[in-house]
Amino acid sequence: MKYVDIEKFDRLDIKLDYKDIVRSYAKKAQDKLKANSPDDKRIQDRKNGKYKDTWAIQEKDGKSYFECKVWNATNWQLTHLLENGHVIVNKKNGVGWASAKPHIKPTYDSLKPKFVTAMTTDTEIKIK
Repeated sequence: MKYVDIEKFDRLDIKLDYKDIVRSYAKKAQDKLKANSPDDKRIQDRKNGKYKDTWAIQEKDGKSYFECKVWNATNWQLTHLLENGHVIVNKKNGVGWASAKPHIKPTYDSLKPKFVTAMTTDTEIKIK
């Protein structure tokens, strides 16, 4: 896939508002992650609320790029451990394995084709 510099893209008269599309799919991803994240009392952070309720969107609008990052604002350290599983070591039971609870990859896999289609729709392009 060939990428277009955002400055060149902004000079084109296109009926596609790419920032709104990116924002809307980031919001869809956030909502889906809130719905599908594990809800377990052992995962709950005592100070900052539940893991599933702390998904946030961080938006960056630079000179040559625009991005929305969906991330867990308070429990970001847990995302990899919950998604992939991890070793548990404790004094009572010894060594064990916490099974994976995939919720990030399925969200990505379900939204990516729709996002790509929305960003690559046929539009009339005129240079300003």
